[in-house]
Amino acid sequence: MLFDSAAFAAFFSVVLVLHRWAPPERRNLLLLIASYFFYGWWNVGYLGLIAGITLADYLVGLRIEASSGTRRKWWLGAGVGANLIVLLAFKYADFLSTALHTGLPLLRLALPLGLSFHALQGIGYAVDVYRGEIAAERNLTRFALFVAFFPQMVAGPIERAGRMLPQFTGAPRVTGDVEPGGWLILRGLIKKVVVADLAAPVVNAVYARPHDFPAPLLLLGTVLFAAQIYCDFSGYSDMAVGLARVLGYELTVNFNQPWKAGSLEEFWRRWHISLSQWFRDYVYIPLGGNRTGAVRYAANVLAVFLLSGLWHGANWTWVAWGGLHGTLLLAGKATRRIRKRWIPEFPGRGLMAACWTNLVVTLCWVPFRSATTNAASWTSAPRAVLINTAVGFIRLREAAPIRWRVRGVKGAWSDRTCACASKLLRSAQGVTPAAAMLLGSTNGS
Repeated sequence: MLFDSAAFAAFFSVVLVLHRWAPPERRNLLLLIASYFFYGWWNVGYLGLIAGITLADYLVGLRIEASSGTRRKWWLGAGVGANLIVLLAFKYADFLSTALHTGLPLLRLALPLGLSFHALQGIGYAVDVYRGEIAAERNLTRFALFVAFFPQMVAGPIERAGRMLPQFTGAPRVTGDVEPGGWLILRGLIKKVVVADLAAPVVNAVYARPHDFPAPLLLLGTVLFAAQIYCDFSGYSDMAVGLARVLGYELTVNFNQPWKAGSLEEFWRRWHISLSQWFRDYVYIPLGGNRTGAVRYAANVLAVFLLSGLWHGANWTWVAWGGLHGTLLLAGKATRRIRKRWIPEFPGRGLMAACWTNLVVTLCWVPFRSATTNAASWTSAPRAVLINTAVGFIRLREAAPIRWRVRGVKGAWSDRTCACASKLLRSAQGVTPAAAMLLGSTNGS
C-alpha cells in the first residue's frame, strides 16, 4: 500500500476519522491496529515477525534497566544481536552466501517492510536504555506503536525512542497542524508522482543498456537519476512527516535541501539526516570519532560509510558507493587548508562549491543505481556509465569554456587540463566495451 495509491488514501481517511473520534486513551491502540493492518497489507505472513521483534526489544529494554554490571552488557548484546540476526537473515544471507562461496542454497526471502528502519530503531532503543538516556518503556502498546507507526514504516525517518515515546504518552495535538501537514503531503506527492515517476522510465532505459547510448544521454540519465532518487526518497519523507503531523505527531525532518551543500560533509548533514545521525551516535562516536589519530579517524569514517552503503542494500555496488563517499569526504577534509590557501575568496564561490559537490554526488550515484544489475556488471555497465557521464561533463565544459582562476595559475591551464581529460576519457570509452566483452567471454556469458 504505497502512499500515492488510492488504497492508502482510503485507508488514511478512515484512520483519521476514527482517530479524531476515539477517546485519547484508545488512540494508541487504534493506531497500532492501523499500523499492523498497513503492514499486513504488504505481507500478512510477516505480522508475527514484527510482533516478535517488538516483544524481544521490549523485554530486552526492561532487563537492561533492571540489571547491572556484566549482565547489563549481556542484555545489551542480546538486544543488538537479535535485531542484527533478523536483518542478516532476511537482507544479507544470500549476499554473504554468494560472496563467501559457501555453496549453500539461497533462501531468497522477501525483505519485510521497513525492516532496515525498525531494526536500527530497536538497536538505538536498547543502547539508549543502556546509557541511561531514557527509561525503559513499560507500556507494550506504546512501545509496539513506536516500532510500527505506519507513516514512517515505508521509508523512515529513523526515529529515537526519546523523541517518539513521549508523544505517545500524552494526548496528541490533533488540531492545529492539519494545514501544514496537508501541504507537506502534497509536496511529497508532487515530488514522487511528477518528478520521480516521470524520470524513472528514462533512467531505467539508459541504465539497462548503457553501451547503446552516447555520452550526452548517459549524462542525462545520471542527472535524472539524481533527481529521481532525491524526489522519491524525500517525497516519501515529506509525506510521512505530513501524515504524522495531521494525526498530531512530529517526525524528524529527513532532508534539508541537500543540493545547497558546499561539501560532501555538509551534504551528509542535509541528506537522510536521521540515518546520518544514527550512524554518528551509535557507530562513529563509539569507535572514537575524531578524538583519535589521523589513521584511526580515517578508518572510523570509512567504516561508517561502508556500513551505510551496505545498509542500503546487499550488493557490492552499494558498498562501493559508500566507500566512494567516505574516501572523497576524507580527501575533501585533507585538502581543505590547501584549497583555502590557493583558491581566493570571490563572488559566487559558494555557488561554485555547491555545483562541484552536486557533480561529485551525481557521479557517485552511478554504482548506487547499478546495484540492480548482476555482480559482473560492475566492470562493464557502471564503468561505462561513469566514464561516459564524465565525458558528457567534459564536453559541456568544452562547449562553454569557463576559466577557473587561482593564485599563480593562468586561465589557460584549465583549458589544457580539460583537453587532456577529454582525450583520456575518450580512450577509456574505447577500452571499456572491449574489457566488457573480454570479461563476458571469460565468465562464459
